[in-house]
Amino acid sequence: MQKKSKKGKKAARTLRIILTSLGLLCVIAVALVCAYRIWVRPPQIGNNTPTETPDPVAPKLAEEVQAERPKVTDPATGEQTQEDPFLEEQTQSQVVNSTRKEGVYTILLVGNDDGQGNTDTILVGKIDTVNHKMDFITIPRDTLINVPWELRKINCVYWGSRYSGGDGISALKTQVSRLLGFEPDCYVVVDLNVFMDAVDLIGGIYFDVPMDMNYEDPSQNLSIHLKKGYQLLNGNQAMGCVRFRKGYANGDLGRIETQHKFLHACADQFLTAGNIPHLPELLRLLADNLDTDLSAANLAFFAEEFLKCKSEDINFYTPNLGGGLIHGYSYVTLAVDNWLEMVNELINPYNTDVTWGDVDIVFYTAWGVDGTQGVRDPDYYVKGTKQDDEEEGDDAQPADGEPAAPDESGEGSEGTPEEPAGTGGEESPAVPGDEAPAPEPEP
Repeated sequence: MQKKSKKGKKAARTLRIILTSLGLLCVIAVALVCAYRIWVRPPQIGNNTPTETPDPVAPKLAEEVQAERPKVTDPATGEQTQEDPFLEEQTQSQVVNSTRKEGVYTILLVGNDDGQGNTDTILVGKIDTVNHKMDFITIPRDTLINVPWELRKINCVYWGSRYSGGDGISALKTQVSRLLGFEPDCYVVVDLNVFMDAVDLIGGIYFDVPMDMNYEDPSQNLSIHLKKGYQLLNGNQAMGCVRFRKGYANGDLGRIETQHKFLHACADQFLTAGNIPHLPELLRLLADNLDTDLSAANLAFFAEEFLKCKSEDINFYTPNLGGGLIHGYSYVTLAVDNWLEMVNELINPYNTDVTWGDVDIVFYTAWGVDGTQGVRDPDYYVKGTKQDDEEEGDDAQPADGEPAAPDESGEGSEGTPEEPAGTGGEESPAVPGDEAPAPEPEP
């Protein structure tokens, strides 16, 4: 009996140790969860009604502030100045004086190439944390913007500013804001290496490649060789798939469609139970390598919101477009009414609709080129007459709207342009201006 009693005491003591350990683990787990919940937070999005707030730093004289700015080079004149020629003043839209929709955040996503000189993927998205939806609209790389430079494609703004010594993302946000009527709350710039590493981290992506893809460009370290059909793509293969654009009948619009399908495949597969365990590693990779104004806590917040969504509630859209050639460059233009409808329905975070008066968009009319805020440097388009284009080359198309068949309302034609961006044979320089152009990545 005494022997059994000792065994009972020993078992009871062991049980108490186990229960005490489990209790401590539970307390630690609860503490970690609480700490995580305190740490995870949404990004700051500013006030609904813009107000002036005092600078917490001691005020400086304007001359001192100006003297501290780094000098940049104006690509048009070659002169050094302390003003970034690509960072133009942004007129505040009346929309931003409206109240915000509850739990809605907007984000600018930029796909950076390997430094050749373009940001060929530009998306603006709305993250709705109340209805658990995410919607993204692609701004095509060849979108014509209302600027006084020689090359007026939006994909040239980021690197054009950086080549001049300026802040590329600020310049790009300015131009995107002119198209949207409001500035996105935050931004993320993803380069190729981070994209490839992220795909490899989650074990690859199963995707239905739409066609055989074969392209070689040693200057970009680009080698694309993919067979048509459903298959598992690693990071390098996925990068080649979303960058390839040579074989599409509708040029860059075909690549945009493939990119949207690929991103949806990523979202669908990442939302499966098998890929969720990779989330901490993925967040660490992104937090350490992204160019973004989001903190690690903000990224964790958006990751949580992403996991609350269903696959069918994450969608990607392309606006209706017009287009044509101007001085040998292929452009697309936004169909203003269709664009405003998409912006207001899908990504506007304010309770007031964006209108014609809030955006700065250039479009074709039956009489030439016009804009919602007028056209800057209108002589540039006057030069692009049919006669001038014929003198520049037999393949040139006039800039007077013939390729796009616009209507009298001033809105560009809907659907695919006759000469979509990316299908022409020209190489687009990276910097708006004629000085030291950099070749545009192909594809």
